Amino acid sequence: MKKLSILLITLFALNTVNAQWVQLSSGTSNNLHSVFFIDSNTGFVVGDNGTILKTTNGGANWVTIYTTNSSASLYSVYFLNSDTGYAVGNMIILKTTNGGTNWISQNPQGNSNELYSVFFTNDTTGYAVGGYGTYIKTTNGGSNWSVETFQTSGIWPYTELYSVYFPTKNTGYIVGYYAISMSSGGAYFAKTTDGGTNWVSLLPNNLPSQTHLYSVYFTDSITGYAVSDGGIIIKTTNGGTNWIIQYPFIPPYNNLNCVFFPDSNTGYAVGNAGTIFKTTNGGTWIEQEQTENNKLLLYPNPAKNKITIDLQKISDLKNTYISIYNLQGQLLLQKSITQEKTELHINNLAKGMYIVKVYNNNNTMVTKFVKE
Repeated sequence: MKKLSILLITLFALNTVNAQWVQLSSGTSNNLHSVFFIDSNTGFVVGDNGTILKTTNGGANWVTIYTTNSSASLYSVYFLNSDTGYAVGNMIILKTTNGGTNWISQNPQGNSNELYSVFFTNDTTGYAVGGYGTYIKTTNGGSNWSVETFQTSGIWPYTELYSVYFPTKNTGYIVGYYAISMSSGGAYFAKTTDGGTNWVSLLPNNLPSQTHLYSVYFTDSITGYAVSDGGIIIKTTNGGTNWIIQYPFIPPYNNLNCVFFPDSNTGYAVGNAGTIFKTTNGGTWIEQEQTENNKLLLYPNPAKNKITIDLQKISDLKNTYISIYNLQGQLLLQKSITQEKTELHINNLAKGMYIVKVYNNNNTMVTKFVKE
């Protein structure tokens, strides 16, 4: 049976995956909340303890260029050009006009909440969002900020707005977390097509319950990414109508707080405990043909009622998990594995092809199977 299963795997060109996101060294253990690149080489990251990091070689090395007082957290950074940039955080807005060498404080009038994200559509018009539905705007380059009204169906004062992004002057997106009650809630996603005057809820329907969306970024008018707690990255290719879940990381799944793409293929995601990840292919899985030496065996294939996952070639199964996706990237099953052989019942799956991902601290393997 085992030889037959290997033959079937080869015949069906099952695949293993190369990492589509690779981890970079940040040089800090502070939680990192935002990343922004001016060009392919020069970028900035902000985080806890007022930390601002800068790279001039595409993320290979990062140096600390600024810190505020130890109690301040910076949650978002945005640059208009190589000289002028903004950073926001705990009731604070900072601005630099010399590439981050010096930063001066600006006053967000009428706002006493934390600010989680800042974005400018041109040299003078900018937006910032934050806790308790905070939504402020400037039309003079940050000299003055006014509190705006943010109304969409279902929003109420316990909504946390974590990220704002405008791919065009009039089309913008806000993501966050809304509370159904003080102890429960879920991902929040809104879109405007009139420059922020009106917002419409646009919630991804395939996210795990109680997901916090922390950041959204679009590489063009239809292709966008968002990141969340649990190390989740989602991607849309139709302006936010549909989203595909990407799981590029392995446990312990540090929260991801920001995603940014300096071009359509190169992207960065930053998160807790100094986490920085990078992709150079838009987060797409790179597939290679499996061989008999691969550590993941799956049989029978095709299958009708159940499949067996055989991991006899993996010596340590600690923190090993399995996920099954459909070809649209939707997560259908996720569970831990504690034995060399695990049987999974697939009676409830429709006929077709599915992707199986098995991963732990040392291995990431992806293959496919056909449900008859």
